[in-house]
Amino acid sequence: MDKPCTDSKSLKMELKNNNSIKYIDVEDGSCLIYVRCETAEAAQTFTQKFGEEKHITILEGDEEKMYWDKILHDREEKLSKKVKIKQRGRNKLLKKAEKELGKHIKFDEV
Repeated sequence: MDKPCTDSKSLKMELKNNNSIKYIDVEDGSCLIYVRCETAEAAQTFTQKFGEEKHITILEGDEEKMYWDKILHDREEKLSKKVKIKQRGRNKLLKKAEKELGKHIKFDEV
């Protein structure tokens, strides 16, 4: 892309109209977009169709390996995030009560 992507959702919706596209990897503010197609032939037709308008290449060799490493790294990063456990009902109320009991009560001197 010539300029950074400001709205990734609208770009994804625009590209998803093509049935052969299975996944679009784009970050807001990035000029680089990765589009994964169903088959190699679908990728070829996609590059022929949009190649004249924009700078589009098919990843091969080391570039493709680097992209798959990026995918694995992003996945590990996502899965290693600390997940907050949602509490509901009685357990949530008991936890709140314990928290309130643990606070120090300070009285103003008169």
